Amino acid sequence: MILSDRDIKEYIAKGKIKINPVPNFEIQLGPCSLDLRLGNDFKVFRQSRYPYIDLKRPFEIESIMEDIVIADDSPFILQPGEFILAVTMEDVFIDNDLMGRLDGRSSLGRLGVVVHSTAARFDPGWNGKPVMELGNLGVMPVVLYSGMRICSLTFETLSSPCEKTYQDKKNAKYAKQETALASRIGEEFQANGVQPKEGVMENQKNDQTDLGCWPASNASPAHKTSLSSDAGGQTSVVNASWPFVEGRFYVGNKNSPVAVCTNASVEGIKLDMEKVAICGKCVTENIGIEKIIQNVIANPNIRFLILCGKPSKGHFVEQAITALIQNGVDQEKTIIGAVGNMPHLKGLDIEIIERFRAQIEPVNLNGETDSNIVMQAVEACLAKSRSPYNGEKIEIIKVEEVEAKGPFDWKEDPNGFFVVSLRPNQRKIVVEHLKDGKTIKKVIGDSAQDICYKIGQMQMVGDFEQTVEHAMYLGRELQKAELCLKNQLSYEQDGDIALSEKIPGAPLFKKIVQIAEKDVEKQEAKKNLYGWHD
Repeated sequence: MILSDRDIKEYIAKGKIKINPVPNFEIQLGPCSLDLRLGNDFKVFRQSRYPYIDLKRPFEIESIMEDIVIADDSPFILQPGEFILAVTMEDVFIDNDLMGRLDGRSSLGRLGVVVHSTAARFDPGWNGKPVMELGNLGVMPVVLYSGMRICSLTFETLSSPCEKTYQDKKNAKYAKQETALASRIGEEFQANGVQPKEGVMENQKNDQTDLGCWPASNASPAHKTSLSSDAGGQTSVVNASWPFVEGRFYVGNKNSPVAVCTNASVEGIKLDMEKVAICGKCVTENIGIEKIIQNVIANPNIRFLILCGKPSKGHFVEQAITALIQNGVDQEKTIIGAVGNMPHLKGLDIEIIERFRAQIEPVNLNGETDSNIVMQAVEACLAKSRSPYNGEKIEIIKVEEVEAKGPFDWKEDPNGFFVVSLRPNQRKIVVEHLKDGKTIKKVIGDSAQDICYKIGQMQMVGDFEQTVEHAMYLGRELQKAELCLKNQLSYEQDGDIALSEKIPGAPLFKKIVQIAEKDVEKQEAKKNLYGWHD
């Protein structure tokens, strides 16, 4: 029996069906179905990297798929012929005497968008986010938005409660999924002891990368190195969304035991990323190292960290990491024996730091920028066939992202409002405080910092629900005014800086441009040393 709208509401009230967040029945509930909304997480295929997938070969399919996360109410363009995985915003739980069926919306089907290619049944006991197999069979791209109603669930009652729910099955591959998990069909072949097929491609049949798909490279087997972690070729399963902490890095083969830190080098070190898990830059001995530690311990396959590239001036990242692994940190989380100015890991728990020390072997190539030499070190690490670290799993929680999107309801400050202007001849910034149309006070200063401090000291911004927002607005305008004053440019409150409009009576704009160009040249010269700040 299919549940009606009345039954669906009753079952949700009783907890036999759970939907989180709670649906808006006025919008999402149909006569016998409940609409679900498109989430923010997508998986797309990187089909250009491999010619095909061999299901009988042990593989890590995440290596051929890319995770894309968009902000709320943001667009995702589904191209003609494209196939992707997506999740709903809602988590769904179904009791053991019910089953669910997912269907696409007719309005999208008429545009060529297939919401669920197959496997639309949700077994009793299902608990997690429904994953949709989205495809565009049409001839034109279709723009989808997170938060839009994308599919509907219908619910049917069983003749009796099932003996074993989906969550209780040993092979429940997608139980409690929160993101779009890739296909795990390869586990079925591995569980049955199926061996890799021989002779699939003559020049690649001895490749031992265990990716589950053959690299498109024409390199001969003699130039390939095994990425198997031990004699049995087993690798640790890495979460699909790894690396969790954002930074300036390239991600390669997640099963590789090798990570590379290039110090302050921006470009020039070209590596075979099929043999390297992650390669990125680190300039300072604190925040940058903290990011490295978190991403490394979240992937137990990584056992080596190669330190190479140009050092940044005044910092000694490679020395700090080596000292950290050798000596650890003191009670203040300062790296013992580090010679840099800021070797402090304040943002990490001791447990995480100690896990990194136990998991990683450093390879110090300080100052080395020759790609060939770095790759020789990579090959040497791979030849050691180090197994994944088998310590207790440590969860690295991904920081929530909140999109800033205006406009919003701006409320009037009960204390009045501010008018910002410049006195170029005196090299001063002027802030007039007005209330009821009259100027009641003026604050004059040389810099945005001085004026902000004085306004705060005098408590000129009103104490109301948008005090912080008004103070932040004033700070932005004062900083903009200071930039215009220093560069002898015209300033207009709430307007953009016009780089071509010089202040009357100021030196020729050409001279300003020349100064700016010289500054750009200096910054370019320092790019390898100071280009990145983490």
